[in-house]
Amino acid sequence: MMSKRMAAETYDPRYYVENFDHRKYAEQFYGAGQWNLEQIASSASGFCMKAVNKFISECEKGGGRFLDIATGACLANLMPAATKFDHIYCAEFSPAAREELEKWKAGEPDALDWTTYFKYAANLDGQAENWKAYEALLHKAWVSILPCDLTKDDPFAPEKLAPVDVITESFLLCSIVKDVGDLTDAIRRMAQYLKKGGALILSECVNASFYQVGGRTLYLCNLSEQDYVQALKNNGMEGIEIARASDVNLREDQEFSNIGDDIVVKAVKT
Repeated sequence: MMSKRMAAETYDPRYYVENFDHRKYAEQFYGAGQWNLEQIASSASGFCMKAVNKFISECEKGGGRFLDIATGACLANLMPAATKFDHIYCAEFSPAAREELEKWKAGEPDALDWTTYFKYAANLDGQAENWKAYEALLHKAWVSILPCDLTKDDPFAPEKLAPVDVITESFLLCSIVKDVGDLTDAIRRMAQYLKKGGALILSECVNASFYQVGGRTLYLCNLSEQDYVQALKNNGMEGIEIARASDVNLREDQEFSNIGDDIVVKAVKT
């Protein structure tokens, strides 16, 4: 059992650029190319994907624009969007992660294998036999992979991005902020790229201070569910809905973190 005393003290952006192992992260927390459908369904990543799929399904479908911020090397948030949005954008801070995404997009043989996740996405929609269509739709809708630094007031500078209908992110905020004020600012930076009436969907952890990838201990800001709710309200977001892994008796594997619970939060920009 790991101790909270092992927690890193602060966010280290240079490490994420120079040394973070995105493939190892995808393998540890998503079982990329390793887990079967049952393992995904019983995991925290499977829970988050199911909740994101539900929240996206409640948004307006077809012809819209979708943005996933801090995609990393993972496609999980993109799959539920592939059948519902005609234009999908990814935003990622790390050049190495963007390279991994480009490998999959280009069909390179050493790209991470997300086949079982596409099957899981299709199962969630009752379309198990049509899982290959999800992969084809993502290839068709995926517009670009953009550099993004959410610690900056203009995260996409010098690029420009028009507001989108739905924004998702996964475990970015808890990795980069230091308190609720910082969290409020980060959500404001995301929400500026969201249309009025659009949905912001956050996949985050609560009551945690660290996680590990490849033996390296990395910082997490110890935030509560109420902290996320307050930061969203501070930005004028309404219609807040929350799905909790603990409500379905799932808990993050404690081998690699001290995460207390995983939550997926949907809020609407007014």
